[in-house]
Amino acid sequence: MTENSDSDQIKTGESVSEPIATVSIEESFKNAVVLYKKKDNLESMKAFQEIIAQKPDMAEAHINLGNVYFKEGNVNDAISCWKKALSIDPNFVTCYVNIGNAHYSQGNIDDALPNWLEAVSICPDNCKALTNLGAAFEKTGNMVNAFRYYELCLRYSFSSGKTEYGHIIQKVNQSRKMATAFLGEGLQAESKKDIRLAVASYINAIRAYPNCYEGYLYLGRICYELERYKNSAKYWFQTIRCRPEDADIMCNLGVVYERLDKYDEAYCLYKRFLDTDKGSAFERAGVESRIEKIESYLEKHAELVRKHLERAEDNFKKRNYYEALWEYENYLILKPDQLSAYEYRITELKNILHPEKKAAQIAYDAAAKCYQEEKFENAYQAYRRYLVLDQYGEFADIAQYKVLELKKLLAPKSRK
Repeated sequence: MTENSDSDQIKTGESVSEPIATVSIEESFKNAVVLYKKKDNLESMKAFQEIIAQKPDMAEAHINLGNVYFKEGNVNDAISCWKKALSIDPNFVTCYVNIGNAHYSQGNIDDALPNWLEAVSICPDNCKALTNLGAAFEKTGNMVNAFRYYELCLRYSFSSGKTEYGHIIQKVNQSRKMATAFLGEGLQAESKKDIRLAVASYINAIRAYPNCYEGYLYLGRICYELERYKNSAKYWFQTIRCRPEDADIMCNLGVVYERLDKYDEAYCLYKRFLDTDKGSAFERAGVESRIEKIESYLEKHAELVRKHLERAEDNFKKRNYYEALWEYENYLILKPDQLSAYEYRITELKNILHPEKKAAQIAYDAAAKCYQEEKFENAYQAYRRYLVLDQYGEFADIAQYKVLELKKLLAPKSRK
């Protein structure tokens, strides 16, 4: 069950993009808010409708009218109001969260998901949207995505000091604890040459905690040693998904695909490995040699390249965004002359999967601008937001320095 949306809270208009035109409108809005807080839904509904009649471009009035409709059970009317608010200002994250929750309340997960994802794309640390995404993916059985969003929620809730996500903390910690126990059991079984028990233990580990890197890693290794290459490929692919920077597994997975005669897949993994700048000169030379041998084969089998594009587009339609990104990247590795045609889709998918990168860059640019304009309080907050979103990013050291500098500068204003 997703947690309550912002439709349970009235907006006071503090973030309105334009100043309210007249005092009478402002007073009417305040009165409507009072009525809403008194739970006088019918009167507050009339009040917000009258405000909209006088000032149709007042987004907050549309949001609050939608909140009233939602409380009255008029879900479709509520969604229409929130969409109208977004047409006035597309950055009202609350509206996306509310629309997603409204669709979810009607049992419509397919329409809920894109709205929550849009909320997260604008505000990656929106814990309401992250929690709801986790719950929705869990309900559909996609536990890998479910735990990904739960863990993002915990990361941002800790950094902001929020404490209302205890149930998520308990769920994740319990899953990790169970996985650790199963991993220990599996390693002990391997030391006793009991491979069957080891495999069962590692499978239990990833069932308990779907993003268990070690579980996928060990299963892939055992399957490789048993020459069950298809299973080895499946597990090691998940290993890369958990830790994209693991160059060794890229190389190992490339070897597995070669043994499965999937030379196009092997070629893409080897290219990815070389792009990491990891490995010794000897290892990299070996990979380059393998690539040269595969290239002649691929020239004779153009249909293999097309299949990557087909799989990419199919996964995109099904909202399997990680798999879609992987296949689009594979397609462009195999056919780099098509970069201009699909670069936009690659960017779109990266923003969906890693929205914090884009939001962090926006925060950093805003911080630098505020600092230059000597708006030091705003600069301080923007630099801190950058560090929350991308603490190990390209500009993390600079942002950290600026935060310390600005903290001292603002100290006379009683900053703690």
